[in-house]
Amino acid sequence: MTNPTLRAVRRFISSHDIIHPQETVVVAVSGGADSLALLHLLFDLHRVLAFDLHVAHLNHGLRTSSINEADYVVQQASNLGLSYTVENLPSIDSLTAESTSVEANLRHWRYQFLDRVADRLKAEKIALGHHIDDQAETILLKLLRGAGGTGLGGMLPVRDGRYVRPLLCLRRLEIKKYLGKKKIEACQDESNEDYRFLRNRIRHELLPILSRDYNPNIPNILSNTANLIQTDEDFLHSQTQDALLKCQIGRHKFDRLSFLRLHPALQRRLIRLIYFQIVGHKKDLYFTHVHSMIDLLSANRPNVEIYLPFQILFRRSYDEFSLKRLATKNQWFEKQLQLNDINQIPTGVLVSQLLEDRIRPMPDGLFSAVFDMDQLELPLFIRNRKEGDRFYPFGLNGSKKVKDFLMDQKVPKHLRDQIPILVDKKHQILWIIGYRTSQIGCITESTQRILKIDYEVDSAY
Repeated sequence: MTNPTLRAVRRFISSHDIIHPQETVVVAVSGGADSLALLHLLFDLHRVLAFDLHVAHLNHGLRTSSINEADYVVQQASNLGLSYTVENLPSIDSLTAESTSVEANLRHWRYQFLDRVADRLKAEKIALGHHIDDQAETILLKLLRGAGGTGLGGMLPVRDGRYVRPLLCLRRLEIKKYLGKKKIEACQDESNEDYRFLRNRIRHELLPILSRDYNPNIPNILSNTANLIQTDEDFLHSQTQDALLKCQIGRHKFDRLSFLRLHPALQRRLIRLIYFQIVGHKKDLYFTHVHSMIDLLSANRPNVEIYLPFQILFRRSYDEFSLKRLATKNQWFEKQLQLNDINQIPTGVLVSQLLEDRIRPMPDGLFSAVFDMDQLELPLFIRNRKEGDRFYPFGLNGSKKVKDFLMDQKVPKHLRDQIPILVDKKHQILWIIGYRTSQIGCITESTQRILKIDYEVDSAY
């Protein structure tokens, strides 16, 4: 293997564990120089490394030359004896419906197309033609837009175990020389010269200035910096996973004090990790969002909320905090309790029984309660709270506002309207279900008939 470019790619594939023997690799080929070099380099290596290739081309249809590009890719695949898939992009109307950026939408459709092809073929890998200069552009782009370690780490050699970039060891000039030696002409994409795109301005203006006036080796330096950051990020990610386990007390629910004991670097990463676990990406979660949440966790405010992108609600409630998708607004409900029956309510199930004998031991009044049936004003109803509700808590003298009682119990503000309440015909409160019974209808020595009610809360609450 005398070709130095081929040797470099082979070493890179091996050192980063990019492609394994017997795997099928879908090669994304646009017809440009980078993707054609990727195709031919992998073809030159596929017998030595024992993997299979399939060519995939998505025809954007946005340029007059695009049909010729599709034909050219098919010709290249056929000349190499490789199977291929060519697909046309949907109409531009459907493109712009799901994104504020045509460029972002094109990328979305490309990846969807490549995933479909890989799934159909049961291919393990999808190869992309990004190289060192692309990496340098990406890092500068992220830096200008604002990014943390993950963004400044740039593109990974292997992402999600599926997308691979075997050319991240090569410069653009090396790729052109490789194609020149093989006498392979590449299609030209006019959009690469469009200065409306920030990436193109970085490629044609900023990087040349940095190379000419500051350091001629700037692309390699930025690429090496990205490699160092990727290694650090890998370590910090494992630390963040450990921190998640230490702070988590429920599904997307966390202990505030444990969180505040973390290093600020882990605090930021943990917030972003929780958001990612719920949403599936970190798009539109900005520096200001993350630091607003951290500031509120440190502040002397027991109940506070922040609305985040993609319908995510951050909520601090005393010494707990959570991130969750917004649910539908709480609805008022009121339902008559059916005796000796199962009663379904929005937050769970109530089972009522009429008993003649006393119960030993007596229920604690949380999720099971008993009442003197002959002291109750029937019928009974289950409802959520109303403004001004008061009750006579069992074991206390006098009445108390339900709102104040729930605050004393440190019930999060967003849950207070969901708590079911048992009332009699006169709307006197008998039981704040799950918390405390009232003195009204309590069991005495003269009680003859007992109403026992058990409550099973729905796991969603």
